[in-house]
Amino acid sequence: MTQNEEESLVQWILSLDRRGAPPRPSHVQEMANILLAKRGTTPIQTVGDKWVYNFVKRRDELKSRYFRRYNHQRAKCEDPKLIREWFNRV
Repeated sequence: MTQNEEESLVQWILSLDRRGAPPRPSHVQEMANILLAKRGTTPIQTVGDKWVYNFVKRRDELKSRYFRRYNHQRAKCEDPKLIREWFNRV
């Protein structure tokens, strides 16, 4: 990928992350392949299976994080009033 294509991809990832929906590696790979397809070359180029891992590793502004599923039992114990008060202080 060109530097501009990679920069566009980084901005897309950071934009999704700021909105609380960081993309999965499969989504990053799909978007990278879309950018490559936009070049109009024949045959259409695609990124490899390890490309996303290497991309995140070489870009300082990106980090890979793993999220745990939200525990239903924990959710039943949370008090919305206390949470709201905390956010009002912040």
